[in-house]
Amino acid sequence: MGRLVEMRAPKQEATGTAGLSDVMGNFERIGWGPVPNTLHDLGTDLFILARDARRFERGLLVGAQVKAGPTAFDRPVTDESGAVVGWEYYEADASHFDDWVKHGLPHLVVLNDLGSRISYWVHVTADAVSSTGKGVKILVPADQTVDVEHLEALMEVAANQRVPIPLEGTAWSAGVRNIAPSRRLRHAMIAPRLVAPHPNTGTSREIEPEEGLAILARGSVSRFEGFGEQHASVPKLNEANDHKDWRWRFAAALARYVLGNESAVGGLIDSAPNAAAQVAARVLQACELHDGEEYDHAIKVLTEQIEADNANPTDQAWLLMQRARIRADTGAVADARNDAVAAQVMLVGDEDDLTASALRGASGWLLFQTAPWADRKLQQMIESTDTAVSWWRTQATSSALSEAETRVFRRWADEQTRRFEVEDVVNNRLYAALLGAHLAGEQAAWRATGSVLARNTIMVAHGRQDHRLLQSGVDELRRSGDAPNTILAAQRLWSIGPLLPLRDAVAAIRRNSWTHTTALANIRLWEHGGDLLLREDALDASHFCLEVLSDPEPFAQRTNPTFRVVPALLDSLAGVVLAGGHDAQRDVLRFIAELPQISEDSEAQGWARVLTRLDPHNLDASERSEVRAAADRQTSELLSAQMLGFLIDDPDVLRVLLERARKGDSYALAAISDVNRLNRDAAVAVIEREATTLQRMVNDAEKGSYSVFVHDPVRTFVVVAAAFPEAAQWEALMGLLEHPQVAGEHKRSGCLALGNLVDELPQAVRQELTRILPAIGQTSTIDVMYGRPLAGADRYLGAALGSVDQVEFANILGKLMNGSRHDRMDAARLIMLQPDTPHVSALIMMLGDPFADVRAAGAAALAKLAVREPTRADPLVQAGLQQALLDPGARVPLGVAVGLGGPTVDRAEAVAVASQFVDHPSALVRNNVLQMVVQA
Repeated sequence: MGRLVEMRAPKQEATGTAGLSDVMGNFERIGWGPVPNTLHDLGTDLFILARDARRFERGLLVGAQVKAGPTAFDRPVTDESGAVVGWEYYEADASHFDDWVKHGLPHLVVLNDLGSRISYWVHVTADAVSSTGKGVKILVPADQTVDVEHLEALMEVAANQRVPIPLEGTAWSAGVRNIAPSRRLRHAMIAPRLVAPHPNTGTSREIEPEEGLAILARGSVSRFEGFGEQHASVPKLNEANDHKDWRWRFAAALARYVLGNESAVGGLIDSAPNAAAQVAARVLQACELHDGEEYDHAIKVLTEQIEADNANPTDQAWLLMQRARIRADTGAVADARNDAVAAQVMLVGDEDDLTASALRGASGWLLFQTAPWADRKLQQMIESTDTAVSWWRTQATSSALSEAETRVFRRWADEQTRRFEVEDVVNNRLYAALLGAHLAGEQAAWRATGSVLARNTIMVAHGRQDHRLLQSGVDELRRSGDAPNTILAAQRLWSIGPLLPLRDAVAAIRRNSWTHTTALANIRLWEHGGDLLLREDALDASHFCLEVLSDPEPFAQRTNPTFRVVPALLDSLAGVVLAGGHDAQRDVLRFIAELPQISEDSEAQGWARVLTRLDPHNLDASERSEVRAAADRQTSELLSAQMLGFLIDDPDVLRVLLERARKGDSYALAAISDVNRLNRDAAVAVIEREATTLQRMVNDAEKGSYSVFVHDPVRTFVVVAAAFPEAAQWEALMGLLEHPQVAGEHKRSGCLALGNLVDELPQAVRQELTRILPAIGQTSTIDVMYGRPLAGADRYLGAALGSVDQVEFANILGKLMNGSRHDRMDAARLIMLQPDTPHVSALIMMLGDPFADVRAAGAAALAKLAVREPTRADPLVQAGLQQALLDPGARVPLGVAVGLGGPTVDRAEAVAVASQFVDHPSALVRNNVLQMVVQA
């Protein structure tokens, strides 16, 4: 037999039901139609049909959340007299408030007094909601009640159906109160223009933490500090680090990141008050790790948050896009595409969220870039990336570039006015655009803006001689993946210095630095700056290149290259191997000895370049035999000749090369290098072949056709003919030199070679050259390949022939010194013909020339004078040499190395000069100086 069970409803249920009934009754009394949402109450208790004062339907709905009982009124707010002006409604989680603000219907929070049955209401809007750092609150005014007196105000609320955020005018009216609570951090980071107060609004108003975050995201640390100085409620950066409000601590973390300090995020992820804050912190940490090329760690940080699955859809899409860009960059293309597609699905329905449109643009670009060519839809990609956030970023970039152009013009105009700038507008606006793209995961925009910012940084830092900033700029340029400009920056710094920042930038390339974005830029930086590496770094780089050359597939899978891997890595190997010392060279030589037959021309050319950086003395007898066998296997004339050139001291190898040269192999002739090794048969064959080429060049020039050669036929003819003058067909050379339609580039090398070898030329040849000298200067204006004009080469030849007197010599020198860079280089050669004249001072003037190759020409001439009689004791020569030795780059020291060689050099003096380069940062300089001294 059962027993009677007495059922008792919980007290809070009675309170909630009574409160809901009171509120429904109050709305019914003003003619509105409330409908309880009993089946799917996720923060909306009532849907209410609004009617106007005449009880006409307006097709408008309002949502309401009802709270009743004493606890609904336990957070009163009073005025100065102590009178209650309203009550704070608080929730620890922002999700309800966020849903209400974003909802398609306007929402009310209604507090109901069960005793008086009065219902107090507030319209939940973004600007009415306040964040406490841990939760969210809103003030429900005591003078807003559900009754006829407030019907008009309630109708205004009902008319506020959700509309997209207006864009026009937001530059001035930006503020955190325009944005839903859970969106605020994301907007502050991705679309700070909608959050940060306009600079011209001043600092008189207190700012919220998200507004401070947005100010920092726009690259203005000083403006943030300005608010802190004026308002006690706004912490300065050093105070924000320990602030009780997590949002201020996060702003301080972003400031550390902007200022380049390490460990920006620290423990902020674990202490984040909600999921939106955790996501923002994770994204910032991922960007920090991305900058440090810790890609696997960045993916791990993002994946942990993604798998937690506690973020709202747009935040989850944000995480997915950050992970997608890194995955795509490190070879996981399929996973990246899956992330991008998942992000697009999550972003559906947030049409009024500008950060969502930015994320859709990022995903659209990634899917376009990673799709097969046939599947790429250009229109779709362009439409998806054409967003308000991208417009604002372009505006910032345009403003920065306009200011940069103004600076350049002022320098051109030689403005003498002193200007004092509060901030570096160019740098800060470019950085803000870069940061926005970075935080949004827009890889293409991040790369493009990063390149512009890096180039500006390099130019400014070089002018200031700020070595740390210079290294940072080169590193940023490399990480942006701008390979062409990385080459230019490396070549320029290598040439003129300073070298140590460039060395540090090159050394920053580590084994985890290789991605789709950075791969080619890494290769070019190693190629053009690798000789600056310290021995261990260069050895590791050499080994990396050999590993990839042994098995390129893993490298290709990770980087998904748009270039041919093997030829590119050979360029890198040629750049670093010399700095790796004996061990690196031995390892490379062993690798070369085991090379199979190389069929690709580009690969053969690459290995040939590598061989030019190696010392044959690093081979033992067995290894020399292996290299000879490898040379015999090669079908590439270039590579086999270069290999055999390594073994040129072997009489059998020399015979092979001579025979190949006799048959027309220009690569074999180049491998022989020393014309004194040629026998008569080979020399005659070379002269006849090159004479035919010279005649063809003349015939082509008459037709307006100009060829490019893998070797210099004019110089080759001159050098071999001077060594074997009785076999030379001099008329072919004279015909080319005096023909007015032959390009200056084709005449230049011949004139310089003739001037250098003038003492070895037969008297009849010298007389003929003197006769045609006026005609040599008449040339075609065409630039064939390298754009080297004739410049002063013909006048150098004339001076070498002795056809000018002292007055004419001085006139020629004056014109050259005031001419083009090639003219000034030729002036240095000209001075060497009469070194005992006062013109030596002109060489010292060249050391201040803006072009490094002119300075190098002057340094070469000074070095040659300083190590030979009778000029080496000249104080002016010695002073000039000491100035050249202090040059901060590598190009001028190489010029000094050239000047130390030659048969007339005082060997002891040359060794003394060379000893000053023992610790030069460039292995190429050290090696060339050593070779020149040995040859001397």
